[in-house]
Amino acid sequence: MKKTITLMFVAVALLSAENSIPEGASQTGPNLYRYTDKSGSSWLYVRTPFGISKREDKPAVPRPAATETQEVTVTDLGDAVRFDLKIPFGVSTWITKKNELTDGEKAMFLGQQLKNQTAAGTVEGKQ
Repeated sequence: MKKTITLMFVAVALLSAENSIPEGASQTGPNLYRYTDKSGSSWLYVRTPFGISKREDKPAVPRPAATETQEVTVTDLGDAVRFDLKIPFGVSTWITKKNELTDGEKAMFLGQQLKNQTAAGTVEGKQ
């Protein structure tokens, strides 16, 4: 009895759900359709292996720009530079010769040198 009622409930829910892409929808990609209803709301319909999926067409939320939050420790080894980058799984360390530095490594190296000079200048200025 419970199985019959559950099966009837599921059948009614499936029949009442929209199983087709409305007429007037324009195809914008493979299996992707865009439709604007009478109230002006824009909807996206996607044909999936499990049926038609409907969602409201909203503009993508812009992600905040990447900031310089990565903690990099740069150590001058004379003719080479050691980089220690904190990553979610620990610390990534690599050593590069100064004449083989990439543009990104050069920027990190110069940034660390500026920090060291600024720190040395403020220490000397306090004494």
